[in-house]
Amino acid sequence: MNCTFKSYPSHPWNRGWTFEPRNCPSNIREKQPEKLFKALETMGSISSCEEDEAWNLNIPIPENSRLALLFNGFCAYLKKKDKLYAAEVLIPAPGIIWGRIRGIPIPALSSRNNLQTEGALQWTENHSSTILLEVQENNFCLVCSQTLKEAQQIAGNYLSLDFEKAIRQEVDNRQGATHLFEEMSHHDALAVICVESMMKALRPPEGNIPHLWSQASDSTTPHLNINETCPLALAWRHINIDVAEE
Repeated sequence: MNCTFKSYPSHPWNRGWTFEPRNCPSNIREKQPEKLFKALETMGSISSCEEDEAWNLNIPIPENSRLALLFNGFCAYLKKKDKLYAAEVLIPAPGIIWGRIRGIPIPALSSRNNLQTEGALQWTENHSSTILLEVQENNFCLVCSQTLKEAQQIAGNYLSLDFEKAIRQEVDNRQGATHLFEEMSHHDALAVICVESMMKALRPPEGNIPHLWSQASDSTTPHLNINETCPLALAWRHINIDVAEE
């Protein structure tokens, strides 16, 4: 493991922080909260954005780990006596948690409902969804899907992909932000949470909006606040000029 985000500013684990895939459509947040995820009290513990928190995925990260908290995942690293303890996690699409670990116990699924285990698979059911966790050596994938068969297929597809390539792409997507953090070295934690929140708020073209737009910060339903457009453009010019111009 290359500790891809080791130079990214650290931020403490934040209970209630939501994890969403890049350019997540607004209707997913509004109509399918089971497809998005949130941080629970314990570092490395995640559940869906549903209110009941009927299940959770526990990734056993050591307490003193250096944490990079992203809008679409997180990375945690701890080096102790020349041994690396680490986890890198991404949310590549709605309903998917994909990651890899090193030096720590494998992630585990827990549920208030019936939890079933078969070899490298754990799964449970909640409302109309099946939540499946598959672990292959140091890689894992959790899938929230309608059926167990579909979840197994999706997990298998992700576990066959190159995770290193995917997480390197996330670093590349933050090049502008990295330069900004170098200029704001005394405000790393605040700057990184602001930048990640801005990235999380981006929405793809939809409805009557033909370009990228930003979810209004003062609304939990899909809204564009025209009063935020100018300050957002000014902020985005420090991170990604193409987004700022659009």
